[in-house]
Amino acid sequence: MSTQHYDDALDRLIGNKPIILLKGKFSINNDSVAIEAGRRRGSIKASRYPDLIRKINHAEKLRRNKQKHSTNKSLSSITKLKLKYELLDRKYQVALNREVMYQLQIEELKKELTKFHSQVVNLHP
Repeated sequence: MSTQHYDDALDRLIGNKPIILLKGKFSINNDSVAIEAGRRRGSIKASRYPDLIRKINHAEKLRRNKQKHSTNKSLSSITKLKLKYELLDRKYQVALNREVMYQLQIEELKKELTKFHSQVVNLHP
């Protein structure tokens, strides 16, 4: 039996370029391949298409592994961003503390300066 229409449908699903199903809204299984091929759900039987079913199962395993990998990659990106945020937050807090310290030091120096100005005797009348 010719399985070309099922093979073409499987290739479209693997490439995430379906014609009938919604893009990205499917898992690769016997029914999704049958529907994408324009056939009825349940039309792919193990007794008639054992090789096709092996290809479908293999394609779904690859899709799931790829999905897990992209999820793990996203999680690692999120973790990196959180660490970067924490580092920047620490630097910000240090900068704020330094700013407050400088403000206090400026106030002390102004007080000392006014003391010295009050002690200066004007020699020129």
